[in-house]
Amino acid sequence: MATLRQTIQRHSRFFSCLFAIGFALLAPRYSVAAVIEDLYTVTLERDLSAQDPRIDALQRAMAQVITRVTGSRSAVAAPEILPLLQSADRYMDSFGFPSATEARVSFNRNEVNRALANANWPVWGAERPQTAVWVAVLDQFGQRAILSSGELDTGYEHTEHMQDLLVGLRDEITGAASLRGLPYVLPRLGARDLGFVDVDDIWSYSFDVVAAASRAYGADGLLIGRVRESAIGTDVEWLLDIGGERRSLPGAGFGEGIDWLADTLAVRYRSIGGDRPLLLRVSGVESFDDYARVMSYLDSVSILSSVDVDSFSGSELLLRVQSRGDAEILGRTLTLGNVVRLNQPSSGFGQQPSLASPAFTVNVLEMSVVPALVRAGSALQ
Repeated sequence: MATLRQTIQRHSRFFSCLFAIGFALLAPRYSVAAVIEDLYTVTLERDLSAQDPRIDALQRAMAQVITRVTGSRSAVAAPEILPLLQSADRYMDSFGFPSATEARVSFNRNEVNRALANANWPVWGAERPQTAVWVAVLDQFGQRAILSSGELDTGYEHTEHMQDLLVGLRDEITGAASLRGLPYVLPRLGARDLGFVDVDDIWSYSFDVVAAASRAYGADGLLIGRVRESAIGTDVEWLLDIGGERRSLPGAGFGEGIDWLADTLAVRYRSIGGDRPLLLRVSGVESFDDYARVMSYLDSVSILSSVDVDSFSGSELLLRVQSRGDAEILGRTLTLGNVVRLNQPSSGFGQQPSLASPAFTVNVLEMSVVPALVRAGSALQ
């Protein structure tokens, strides 16, 4: 009877070849927590007063894609980015008018990424961490509420003023997140959520309580907001926990908090430059199913351009990969899928180690397979 090592060795060349054409032909597809499928597609309002409405739409759409993909709001003002804006049609895949007032533009991902790399700007891939956003709202009349996704009737009886305020905030976060290509989830506020958390927990930044309620949403980070409305406007305070690191943003606008979240995440996950060789050592490969799951998952991650099996010993799989990010960026990206994890104890919310941690050695990234019972639970443990 063939051992696991013999089986993997026999199939390793075959699976490495399958990586080039898509491993999904053999095994179920595993993807990261959130994949932005339309990262390079923009729908925007047509400016019929522009000298050339088509060129105007192309350039505005390209500016939005550049902001999304670089993760930087200042990128569009950089001199080296100007040729992309001026020649946006060169990178276009499709252009259309879904309505009389809208234009829809799709750009070629590979061509845009290549142009950004040539301009020495970073690229933030389509695999992005999903953030659970919990917001407590205090209106000018003293009523408090939690901003929900609006999917369920929460049973709360809000005034018409509070209802309008919540709808406006929900629309604002939706628009801001779309502009930045940012996945997020608002609580549904069903019975399970309300059994975990109430508005006082959010308002007092009871992190552990809110984090426990967030695990059902498979989020990779947590953003808590406090909105205080007055007769002259609103004041917003934000607390972010990502990778075990907490940051605060006091006195900001509501949409500004979403931009701040996107800026913070982009720095952690975007990469600059071309492919670089790395070794990926994965322990805990106890069965052929484990092996197939790991290989299928790696095929779904856009930051990897190739994966080859170097060796297999015991339950340890050594892979040679080409990554468009260094070991730290790759490690952070791979852990999003809840298939493999870094070999370091973690007590924070979605905590990720830095390059100084034991999980990272020279050009070797140490990871292990996430057990099935853990995978069945939350992505955040």
